[in-house]
Amino acid sequence: LSDLEVGAPVLRSLGLTGVFFPCAGRIGKPGYLGQDHLHDLIDQGFEIGSHGMDHLPWASLGASALEREVTGSRTRLQEVTGQAVTTAALPFGSYNRKALAAVKEAGYTRVYSSDPGLMQPESWFIRRISYRRGVGFNLPSMVETYSTFSHKIGSALKHRIKALR
Repeated sequence: LSDLEVGAPVLRSLGLTGVFFPCAGRIGKPGYLGQDHLHDLIDQGFEIGSHGMDHLPWASLGASALEREVTGSRTRLQEVTGQAVTTAALPFGSYNRKALAAVKEAGYTRVYSSDPGLMQPESWFIRRISYRRGVGFNLPSMVETYSTFSHKIGSALKHRIKALR
C-alpha cells in the first residue's frame, strides 16, 4: 500500500510518473495493493509492471516456478488491471541467463534490475539507483559516481557474469 499512499503522492508532487511493481500473488491481501488501488495508480498516470507472483529470486527457480513468476504474474496483473503489462522488475535483483531468457520470451519490453548505474533510455535491461531509508540522498553525487569509467566497466562486468550463469 505504500506505493499508493507514499510513493505516488511524492512522485505526483514532483510532476513525475513512474512504474510500480506489485507482486501479483499478493494483490488484495491485507497491507498490499488491491484491484481498486491498481486502477487508482493507473488513473493517476502510473504504469503497473510485474515483480513476480511471490517475490522469489528468479535465478534459483526451476522451469515451472520461473514460468509462474514471469508469465503467470503478468497474466494475473493483466486480468486485474485490464491493461498490457510490458515491464518487469527482478526480485532481489536475481537473474541469470535462464531468467533473462524467460523475461524476453514472455515479451516484456523492459526489465529493471537493482544493479546500480545509469542506462540509455532505449535499453531493454534497466539499471536503477536505489534509495534506502536512513542513507543520505545526493543525486548529483550518485550520478557522478555512476558516470565514472571504472564504475561503468565494473557494472558491465558484473552484469555479464550474472547474465552468463
